[in-house]
Amino acid sequence: MAPRPTSEPAVADEPAVLPGGRLGRLYALTRRTPSKRTQRILLGVATVVFVVGGWFAFKSLDVTLSEIRWVPMVIAAVVGVPLTLIANTFEYLLSARLLHHRMGFLPALQLTTMSTAANLLPIPGAFLVRVQGLRALGSRYGRALASTAVVGLVWIGVSALMAAILLLVGERWVVAAILAAAGIPPLVGAHAWLRRAVPEKGERRRLGGLLIAVELFAVFTNAGRLVLILIGLGVDADVDQALVLAVSSSLAAAAGILPGGFGLRELIAAALAPLVGLPASAGFAATAINRVMGIVVLAPITAALALGWGPRPKVEEE
Repeated sequence: MAPRPTSEPAVADEPAVLPGGRLGRLYALTRRTPSKRTQRILLGVATVVFVVGGWFAFKSLDVTLSEIRWVPMVIAAVVGVPLTLIANTFEYLLSARLLHHRMGFLPALQLTTMSTAANLLPIPGAFLVRVQGLRALGSRYGRALASTAVVGLVWIGVSALMAAILLLVGERWVVAAILAAAGIPPLVGAHAWLRRAVPEKGERRRLGGLLIAVELFAVFTNAGRLVLILIGLGVDADVDQALVLAVSSSLAAAAGILPGGFGLRELIAAALAPLVGLPASAGFAATAINRVMGIVVLAPITAALALGWGPRPKVEEE
């Protein structure tokens, strides 16, 4: 059995003290595994949305394989996907650090890769794998759940506020207000939990700053991938437009009703695209390609880890 950190004495599991009270409990509820029947129905609907929506999107763009610009596509795959994986790894390292665990980068990268692969299952896989990883380090379930939820709340808040600011600049007042309303409560909830979990003010500010920095890196990386994909499809786009599309990832994941927001992410991107001067079909197609691209690049890495290759976890406790 893994040793418990010195800051967490060995006692029975306590009820989860989640960030932001009702907000945190709501977030945790969306991570719970639905029934098998519900899983099948949701995945069936999502698959139809993804396949049919993707077909219509590509048909509307009227792009043939010969017209695709492959260089930006390849860059998005071989550079963008690993950068996203690195951002996700830093998220996990910070969630562990919030519980006073120190973990090496390579073992954290290994677990993050496996958690990303688990998100392809009909469950909120990434969330569950990360929570179980923190429990293996010695944290109680409630604290592991809460620290993982905090990282998710910061991701939602940062991405939604970034999109709201850009829409505000473009004088899209109503949608900007809606996204701001969606982004502020998660950040308030995360801050409330940090105040309880990290009493020392200087350390709390440092960890809070690192969380925001990592999520900004994650959001801009996702936006960069989307820009390159749009350029590859022959659509003129810039980072500002892609940043608004990138919010679809966090909003769909926050819903928690489909693995990785399957289908829902693409629909949200299609709804947001016209607000920044892009065709809805471009938003749907770029987001769908972004998803498939991630699966293709991560598949061999995940297979190697599943076969037992790569570093073994080595954890140090404070």
